[in-house]
Amino acid sequence: WLRDRGRLDEARVVMKKFRGVAKEHPITAEVEAELRHTRHYQSTKKQSLLKNLTKRSSLYPFIIMLAYFFFQQFSGIFVIVYYAVDITSEAGMKMDKFIGAILIGMTRLIGTLLVGYVSKIWGKRKPSIASGAGITIFMGILSIYLYLQEKGYEINDHGFIPAVCIIMYIFMSTIGFLSLPFAMIGEIFPAKVKDVLSGLTTCAAYIFSFITVKTYPSMLHTMGKHGVFFFYTIISFLGTIFVLMFLPETKGKTLHDIDVLFSKKRRQVVEVQIMEKEKIMPMRDMTAA
Repeated sequence: WLRDRGRLDEARVVMKKFRGVAKEHPITAEVEAELRHTRHYQSTKKQSLLKNLTKRSSLYPFIIMLAYFFFQQFSGIFVIVYYAVDITSEAGMKMDKFIGAILIGMTRLIGTLLVGYVSKIWGKRKPSIASGAGITIFMGILSIYLYLQEKGYEINDHGFIPAVCIIMYIFMSTIGFLSLPFAMIGEIFPAKVKDVLSGLTTCAAYIFSFITVKTYPSMLHTMGKHGVFFFYTIISFLGTIFVLMFLPETKGKTLHDIDVLFSKKRRQVVEVQIMEKEKIMPMRDMTAA
């Protein structure tokens, strides 16, 4: 423990004690060699980690996950979760605001129970696309509703439209944008840098969350209700486009397959795999004959 933290003088004293050597006795060549090996190992380990972090197979998924969490947070998902009581009344839901918050919580529970089943059948990419499209549609309808309401249009729906929009927004976000990025953290990064990049990604996600939750009241004051929800609509739409274009499917793939997916030599590896399959097929035909 001492040598791993660079406290070599203390490590020498302890190692002498365990070996029954007097403190004033010179350190043996064996002990010094072990300490030198440890210093070299620690230096090599740091260099190896840095080298692995700068590989395309590490940086590309890291950028993808950072972007996914950015769109997750700035689409307003956690804002609605944290400000559920206030938003139910601000959105025009004609019911007790605490009842509305309970409905939001129940919807999240149902969505959370379903997301495992959904991702098992359709993977991560398709539910993410469906989730992004869903939250864009329902948040867009809500922002238009609030805009018309603020312009003086009378909509005699008894708060039905905003209630449906909020509930469906929460449900669609839970089966995709809210849950799946956290699940993908454990799948998309190479094993050698997974601990570091997973921590950095999660840290960034909560920084994004802090920013969105902290800025919501000032945005509401500056932009108005319809303006805030329209902003979330735009971010949700951009997030859906991002998922459609860049998010890979990890279902049914091994860690090696995912690493190859993000590697520069992906085409070369695929060509080698095809050649190996072509070699195996004639051998099977000869065996069958």
